[in-house]
Amino acid sequence: MSTTRRRYIAFDAAYSGPTGWACQYGNSDWAFGNVDPMGSHNVLDLMRDVQELGINAVVIEDCWLGTNPATHKKLALIQGRISQCADIVGMPWHAVPPSVWRSSFRIRGDREGCKAQARGLAFYMTRHEFVVTKGRRGKPGLDETDQAEAVLLCDHANRTEVYEGLETKGITKKARVK
Repeated sequence: MSTTRRRYIAFDAAYSGPTGWACQYGNSDWAFGNVDPMGSHNVLDLMRDVQELGINAVVIEDCWLGTNPATHKKLALIQGRISQCADIVGMPWHAVPPSVWRSSFRIRGDREGCKAQARGLAFYMTRHEFVVTKGRRGKPGLDETDQAEAVLLCDHANRTEVYEGLETKGITKKARVK
């Protein structure tokens, strides 16, 4: 079974607010931001733009069923929209459970602790400070945690080789460094 080397764009779906995305192109350049997956043209345009940078595959943080089925349904809908856009532009896509990519960075702890660790590691990789601010006067705050987690998910996908047929189980093998 042979696989081709893939360069990924990663998406970390958010229940409320925009979805974070990130991709690494060239030797060590990063692009990241937020996109509204319910406006599918935004995702399609983004995927077409990153294809010009050599990105040829999509990785999505898999949704999990916690204690709230409504959250699971919304995250599954977002995952479906992103995967549909990937199919339209001809990019293969994979869903990776959060536990798989987090374990490759040794991220552990409660929800807030994991998010803080992700922001710190993403800063180390991109030299961009991913901020979280509280909203004021009824306006929402700024939370770039989804972008930071997308950076880590992208790095995980680029450093591992995903074998066809096994990606849904989160089975990966470390890529050889030349």
